[in-house]
Amino acid sequence: MTRPHPADLPHPDPARGSPHGPTADAPLSDRLLATAQHVAQLGTWEWDVASDVVTWSDALRRIYGVPPGHCPSRAGYLALVHPDDRALVSEVTSRALRDHAPFDYEVRIVRPDGGLRVLRTTGEVALDDRGEPARMFGTGQDVTERKYLEVRLRMAEKLEAVGRLAGGVAHDFNNLLTAVLGHAEQLVAGLPEGHPLRHHALQVRRAAEQAAMVTRQLLAFARKQMLEPRALDLNVVLEGMHDVLQRLLGGSIELVTIPAARLGRVHADPGQIEQVVLDLVLRARDALPEGGRITLSVEDADLDPESAMRFAPATPGSYVLLTVTDNGEGMTPDERARIFEPFFGARPGEHGTGLTLASVYGIVKQSGGTIWVESAPGRGSTFRVFLPRLAGTNGDSPAHDPEPRGTVLLVEDEPAVRSLLRGVLSRAGYSVIAAADADEALAAAAAHAGEIDLLITDVVMAGMGGRELASKLGAERPGIRVLFVSGYHAEAIGLDDPPAADFLGKPFTPAALEAKVREILGRGEPIPG
Repeated sequence: MTRPHPADLPHPDPARGSPHGPTADAPLSDRLLATAQHVAQLGTWEWDVASDVVTWSDALRRIYGVPPGHCPSRAGYLALVHPDDRALVSEVTSRALRDHAPFDYEVRIVRPDGGLRVLRTTGEVALDDRGEPARMFGTGQDVTERKYLEVRLRMAEKLEAVGRLAGGVAHDFNNLLTAVLGHAEQLVAGLPEGHPLRHHALQVRRAAEQAAMVTRQLLAFARKQMLEPRALDLNVVLEGMHDVLQRLLGGSIELVTIPAARLGRVHADPGQIEQVVLDLVLRARDALPEGGRITLSVEDADLDPESAMRFAPATPGSYVLLTVTDNGEGMTPDERARIFEPFFGARPGEHGTGLTLASVYGIVKQSGGTIWVESAPGRGSTFRVFLPRLAGTNGDSPAHDPEPRGTVLLVEDEPAVRSLLRGVLSRAGYSVIAAADADEALAAAAAHAGEIDLLITDVVMAGMGGRELASKLGAERPGIRVLFVSGYHAEAIGLDDPPAADFLGKPFTPAALEAKVREILGRGEPIPG
């Protein structure tokens, strides 16, 4: 079956006209056939080869958008076919007339009102008494919605595969960055102002922090970033960002923010949602080299099954809709179809990593939402972000910051990271038992006669993973506290169940580790040092 280019598919249009067919006094079989064709978006056709008369059913006329009773010639039919597909139609027709074989292909049509649809056309050839083609007949079915969903599914599958690769790379890189950043932090702390090596240590730390930003973008795209979601009011987000965004846009671009009078909340990470808004606004700025207008708006949106199909793969439900619109250059169909691919459209020397919209896609998906883009050359672009609407609010937990000390069992399979963390914890006053894997950790715990107050373990390790280790050790030492660390986010490695699991995402600084350990050991009665 021949398929049209995915980028040239029209947006699905769930609106369908009322059926035109047999009147109420027509035979029941005719009325049932007309109803079935309308529901299936399927019509019938016949072409008389000798007279060159094409006959269409009412259902097929409705699909083509022509008036009732219209019966075009072969040339009139070809005029409704997309110019790029006319050669295909001619080739299929010639082969069918020559070989007398049935056919099945897909073709784009341009209706008189300018609407673009995709039709699956099937047909057969009927021969006369001399064995020559006398007529050709078959069906035409509007498959626009199905084709559009297929394209969206293929794109989602491709991004998912790339995301898995990106997440694995970022995880391994985060292990290395944890060691680099930690040692650089200690070098800076140990070198006084004016020391000739302090500048170099600061540059190493700065480069490591920038590299960590790239891995965060990779993890955001892969939907494997650690998020800290809470109940969030997007009205408040846009209000807080307006002045900063306007300064970034400069005087040639007008920024219009349209809040909602009443707006539900979403369960999302505030910093990540701000990043989505910032990246979409900066993309819109790049589409306005001569200036223009960018509009930000929020509103509640309830998607029923029909409207959810329009914004597939969104599912029916209650959402908060964030819309970012510009009146800039717009995108071609190919650009629109590939806009969320990593590095697509990135130009040499351009600011950024080429992951901006890929990470936007990942953040929205990881937050349970859907992002949709509409654009055409010269008509600007509109990005719609649907985030699930949440009832109620979440309060922040009170902070605990006593200064407890205790014994920590550290399990990390990367030697450089294990050495770094052991030194950080030892200097902070903790007694540290270090192990390279789960088996070594269990053996060390069995040999340790005293209390072990905290287990710090990587989650993804060869052999027994950190979660299984925590379970086994918890059975042997009830009440032991656990801190999981990983280059993946908590949900991706199953730590969102229970959601109260303590977790620290790599790369992290020594100060962040110390603060997290103090917080965990500071809950309840302080542990004597």
